[in-house]
Amino acid sequence: QPFRRCSARKTGQRTMRSLLGIAVLLVSLGVVQSFMLPSRLAIHSHFTHGPRTANRPRQALGGLMNHNQGEGLDAHRLKVRKGVSLLSTSSSRSIENPIPIPRLSDPHPLLVTCRELIRMTRPACIPGELGLAFMGSLLVARSMECFLLSDVWLVALFSAATGAFSMVINDYFDFRSGADALKPKPLTLGTVHPEQALLAAAVFYLSTMFFASLLLQSLTLRALVSCSLMATFLYTPMLKGICFVKNLVVAFVISQAIVAGGLAVGGANLVRAVVPAFYVFSTIMWQEIMMDINDEEGDRNAGIRTLPVTVGKHAAMAVATFFAFLASLSPLLPLLVPGAQVSPVAASVIPLVQSVIIFGSVRAWRASFQREEMDVVLN
Repeated sequence: QPFRRCSARKTGQRTMRSLLGIAVLLVSLGVVQSFMLPSRLAIHSHFTHGPRTANRPRQALGGLMNHNQGEGLDAHRLKVRKGVSLLSTSSSRSIENPIPIPRLSDPHPLLVTCRELIRMTRPACIPGELGLAFMGSLLVARSMECFLLSDVWLVALFSAATGAFSMVINDYFDFRSGADALKPKPLTLGTVHPEQALLAAAVFYLSTMFFASLLLQSLTLRALVSCSLMATFLYTPMLKGICFVKNLVVAFVISQAIVAGGLAVGGANLVRAVVPAFYVFSTIMWQEIMMDINDEEGDRNAGIRTLPVTVGKHAAMAVATFFAFLASLSPLLPLLVPGAQVSPVAASVIPLVQSVIIFGSVRAWRASFQREEMDVVLN
């Protein structure tokens, strides 16, 4: 009887935590939607109502459509494929091959929509996301028996699913803002309606928050999964426009999967997972800043406040090189933990690899950030 009462009490506590997490996510969703309510109303009106006058050009999210009286969506797509030039209402130049915008009145079959939603999750990236969590578990346990633990598989599943559906919500917000208007993606091609993508992502985020709070045993694991969910959901509408914060979010979401995998088998030897996680975090920060430097001109014209746009290319390159240097010091992190040992292999291999990256960064710096040199370093 005491055991049953204790189990019932724990189940009740987990259920309350799940409901609290869902409430927090719903509040965040409401805040994000309130910021974008005018754009949302305009898009909904565009999708559900036809043009009020014949031959009236309409512009929505960068995709320009010219619906003549009596012209259906299929005829319009046929014109688009044939290369009909449509005149923009905001500029005097013509746009070749604009991508058609879908309508709620012309839905695709369920199987087609599901297939395109799966394509939006970037399935090619899922094995790498699973591998990061499994790597953290193997580094800490140093035994294949860790795969017998349910938390190891749950953490890997939650990490991969978070990364996959963050792609869907990112595509949704990019479509709403017009950033993907001329890119061949399911939302702009019309095979998935934006409301369908938002519904699928919202259902996933809520269900993942619920099952993570209910099934994961460790409070730290639940906190990591919850922070990753919140960060990926708020990334595009809020965090992506904040200088340097967007780089930190991307690096955190990727590197935390290694730490979560280590926590799934116990925190006794967690430093074994912290070292590669710190290396991945620092390297991703270097890569993100280098990519921002490469895209500095386009970001400046688009009004995106990246680090190179805010402080200049030279200061941004100095920060990127600093993170590359930090990554080379990651094997020495065990010295900060009493009783932990430094891996001789990691202490010799990682600095050697990072010296090549640092040398390439300095070479691109001296070459005045030429596109060819920057591409060589990133590749």
